[in-house]
Amino acid sequence: MNGNLMRFELPKGSKLAYWRLPHMHVYNLNLIEKMRWLFKKRLFEICIGKHWTYPDRKQGVCFKIKKPRWFWKIVFKLYYLMK
Repeated sequence: MNGNLMRFELPKGSKLAYWRLPHMHVYNLNLIEKMRWLFKKRLFEICIGKHWTYPDRKQGVCFKIKKPRWFWKIVFKLYYLMK
């Protein structure tokens, strides 16, 4: 906790049910997992852009695309093709 990156896993053999919260195992990310996660986050921010969707924001939900728009639309589509 305290600003650390964590991973959540369902115990083996357990299933999700909409009427109850699942029991989860919480693990700290090791250095390699943390670097991989930060790389994916940065790649997302470069290709897709930054999003502000948290509630009670004075300006509301925001999504900004960089210029030239045609280039970033192509990068956006390529990013989701990789997924």
